[in-house]
Amino acid sequence: MRLAAAAAIICICLFGTSFGQEPKYPFPQNITYPHGILPTKRDAVTEMAKKWYSNWKNKYLQECNGNTRPGVDPLSRSLVEAQGFAMVPIAYMGDKALFDKMYNFYKSKCVSSACGLMDWKVTCSGVEAPGAATDGDVDVACALLIAHWQWPDAGYDEKLKALLTNLKKLISSCGNLLVLHPGCGGGSPWGGCNETDLSYYAPAFFRYFADISGDEQWNKLADDTQIIRDNGANAQTGLVPDWQSVEGRAGAGARVGYFAYDAIRAPYKQTMDFLWHGTAKAETWCKKLTTWAHNSVGVRNIVDGYDLNGNKRGSNHNMAVLGSMAVAAMANSQDILDAFVDETLTRTDGYWYSGYLGNLYLFALSGNMWNPDILRESANRPVRAKAPALMSGNLKVSLSVNHTIHLSGLPEAGTVSIVTLSGQTLFRSAATGKSVSIDGSGLGSGCRIVKFSGESGRMNDQQMLLLP
Repeated sequence: MRLAAAAAIICICLFGTSFGQEPKYPFPQNITYPHGILPTKRDAVTEMAKKWYSNWKNKYLQECNGNTRPGVDPLSRSLVEAQGFAMVPIAYMGDKALFDKMYNFYKSKCVSSACGLMDWKVTCSGVEAPGAATDGDVDVACALLIAHWQWPDAGYDEKLKALLTNLKKLISSCGNLLVLHPGCGGGSPWGGCNETDLSYYAPAFFRYFADISGDEQWNKLADDTQIIRDNGANAQTGLVPDWQSVEGRAGAGARVGYFAYDAIRAPYKQTMDFLWHGTAKAETWCKKLTTWAHNSVGVRNIVDGYDLNGNKRGSNHNMAVLGSMAVAAMANSQDILDAFVDETLTRTDGYWYSGYLGNLYLFALSGNMWNPDILRESANRPVRAKAPALMSGNLKVSLSVNHTIHLSGLPEAGTVSIVTLSGQTLFRSAATGKSVSIDGSGLGSGCRIVKFSGESGRMNDQQMLLLP
């Protein structure tokens, strides 16, 4: 009998499902991607993701006329790329109230002269630099998609479709390829075939944009991303430039033609297309890039700027570049991935760019950058009940009136987790004593399975709990 079915017999009636602010998929989900590998120290990465997110939120997010904006350096300023960087993890974390405040601020800065998108450098009360920079708006679209997955009946799908309609104004043809214009000014897109930025492309999400909009151009743009990237990548190192033409010419006018603070985001974004969709060309590129970085540079020596042939230009060893390489190593070997992750676990967010990007990298590395297809596949996978010999039978679970869950009778140090009948993990934490108290107020209502696993990883005991 499947575990979910057995649990359903014990929890005969549920008290309903959480509505309103509660996310459908609370953090952490800790999924296994259908492609690629996860770090050996995934639990440590998940814990770092929670702390990083909390520190980032307290340090950078600013109140603005009842809404919230993404402060950078200085905090009085907001940038559209920070807007997108912020909204994606907020949606994955399931904080609807904060997400809505961020979205409302974004909408307040969208203007017709920027093709209906956000002016790229703003303050709470004004605009410092007009015109759109589409990397941030693409990430906001990604965030709206995640919000739709989290709160399917809250209207985020319609908000996303409206934004995609505006973003479509910045897609055009270059021969047989589609290109994403990097910006819009005076109501018209600029750049294009001779001036684009690979780090603006999010092919993993583009494929879902096609699904929700019914527009196959997004699928083609995702596929063409692979060609544009490979056209610009160095054949030996895999490094790509900040700016390039569709044909691969590095730079555009005064634009940067080497690997720097735009291009360092590309490994993360390209890897997600492999982790989610198994895109073979993305896997090949990620392996080349991270093998070069690991073998020729060394994980502890990675910096924030290189000529495409690998000559060093930068001097900063920070999360902005290291974390992106770590995500890309999820397409490589376990040894190479773990080397990158070990170094990533030592990082801090001394620079605003690292602070924002660190959320995205850590969510991806820990298996918390999910999509509903992955979660659905995981939920439908048969879960076999453990043999009775593995059950200690000593675990006791009780619930107090203030929604505190008390666990006692733990036989050893290990891990406590609380999951739904469909297999969604709502809570997971290390347990070092004989008893544990857990705040259950954010776990929703209904039947839950409380599990305890010993240090060996083997499940020792489980009990049922009905949350009102």
